[in-house]
Amino acid sequence: MIRVEDRVSLRLQADEAFATLTDFTRLPEWDPGIARVTRCDSGPLRLGSTFDVVARFAGRDVPMRYEVEAFDPALREATLVGRASGIRATDFIHVLPRGDHSEVHWRAEFQLLGARRLLAPLMRPLFHRLAAKAMNGLRAHLGESPRNL
Repeated sequence: MIRVEDRVSLRLQADEAFATLTDFTRLPEWDPGIARVTRCDSGPLRLGSTFDVVARFAGRDVPMRYEVEAFDPALREATLVGRASGIRATDFIHVLPRGDHSEVHWRAEFQLLGARRLLAPLMRPLFHRLAAKAMNGLRAHLGESPRNL
């Protein structure tokens, strides 16, 4: 398994930050690794809500289906799991109030499946770079200054 995580200070209050970050249709606004996202259901976000995500990975578009597997607006915690051929991605989002702004703790775990799992040690640096670019995009769009890569 490949794990990446970061904490980002956002200019948004915690409830607004949580709503923004868990609405995966907004990912392309700040994550350069996401080409497009479509919500598959309607209504308020809830357990079982799904998104079709097209991620840019290693020079190609990779379609993934993400499902909300844990969702607690009161605690501002959510888990979304994406599945595609040969990979499972789990995103853990936790937003903490910090006065008039917030802090997000984002952890992503990538599990390569089947024979691809043998490539995990080689793929680790690529996943870390993709995550760093995503978090820097989040910082630039909604928060603090981006970090040097």
